[in-house]
Amino acid sequence: MKDIKYHILATISYFNIFSYPLTAWQCYHWLYLGNNKNLSIPDYQEFETVLKSMVVDQTLGGADGFYFLPGKEKNIRLRQHRYMLAEFKYQKAIRAAKILRCLPHIKYIAVCNTLAYNNAHEDSDIDLLIITNKKHIWAARLWSVLVMSILGRRPTIKTAQDKICLSFFLNEDSLDLHDIQIEHDVYLLYWLVQLVPIYDPLQMHKQLLQANDYWLKPSLPNYFVYQTNDVRVVKKQPLCLIIKFVLSLLFIWPGSETVLKRIQFAILPTRLKNIVNKDKRVIMNDQMLKFHDHDKREQYRDKFIEQIQKYEAD
Repeated sequence: MKDIKYHILATISYFNIFSYPLTAWQCYHWLYLGNNKNLSIPDYQEFETVLKSMVVDQTLGGADGFYFLPGKEKNIRLRQHRYMLAEFKYQKAIRAAKILRCLPHIKYIAVCNTLAYNNAHEDSDIDLLIITNKKHIWAARLWSVLVMSILGRRPTIKTAQDKICLSFFLNEDSLDLHDIQIEHDVYLLYWLVQLVPIYDPLQMHKQLLQANDYWLKPSLPNYFVYQTNDVRVVKKQPLCLIIKFVLSLLFIWPGSETVLKRIQFAILPTRLKNIVNKDKRVIMNDQMLKFHDHDKREQYRDKFIEQIQKYEAD
């Protein structure tokens, strides 16, 4: 049976893919169990004792409050550097969210991918997850893309750095993401629990995690509902409510969503059209709009499996 040390190594190995050493607190709350249902998880104090013992026997490296694979101490400085970059990128995300909150049918905005846990590359864009009114996902996307494009905030072929990537929309009645998993999808597990809601006046973040808890909890039993720091929270604004209402009147006629769907599909780049709804990368329907043609989940999974197989052989 795989013991707690194996799962600690697995967890730290996963984040090593992204050159991200963990604190003891992070390792505990992001502890990856996979399909091991029989492991008894110690309390936090005991867990921290195990971590320290793994440093003593050189199974892990440890310095400055971080834990990492042996020989990866250099990633501490990289993590600290990326944290400073993230502060700047979050300010960009917050400014975008203050605009997006004024658009019709948008109910929730979260920062996702590596920026969510302050580990984005300098040249990366800013990925957002948006949850919309259940009947108006196409209108919400159209307004979002249109406004961000007019403001010059969308990624282009020439530059993506600090631009706003609007590649994932969900409607409020379709929050269960189980069906978009690939096999052994460790990336999606962490992607979900690391989301940082920056606009969430209706507490939809809790609903999102509750909708996925049945398949998250077995693999990440210690995950928790993230509480965004107040400085990163975008709140309701009375003027925005008026703007939302006025703009929403433009697309309330019968069949408007069908027309908007056809328009957006027609102008979709050919590279995306060719793979729409053929696998888990690009999905377009009335429940979900997902445009991840460069989906790297298989690559991350394979690296992760390759690493943990070494521990299974030991």
